Amino acid sequence: KNFETVIPTVIVYGTWDVSTPQENALELAPFFKKSTLVKVVGGSHGSLDDAMKASANFRRAVMKFAQTGDMSDVPAQVDLPAIDWVVPKAGPGTR
Repeated sequence: KNFETVIPTVIVYGTWDVSTPQENALELAPFFKKSTLVKVVGGSHGSLDDAMKASANFRRAVMKFAQTGDMSDVPAQVDLPAIDWVVPKAGPGTR
């Protein structure tokens, strides 16, 4: 059974979260009556931390929310920088 709450809440979810599907956040968000939903594009299960490290604006907005409850500056989306993938070199005995 779902619940409803009016506690101010910032809900953050990552598009690359393999532990908790995005759908969970989208399904629960309507029950948080005073909330904002933040999509972290490229974010993992630790998408809050990912976004805090990647975006000074997001970090300031979250800190303002934590201090005052004001969510007006919290963005709906944070885009993480592209991953700089490293292709390993083939070792001895590999092709």
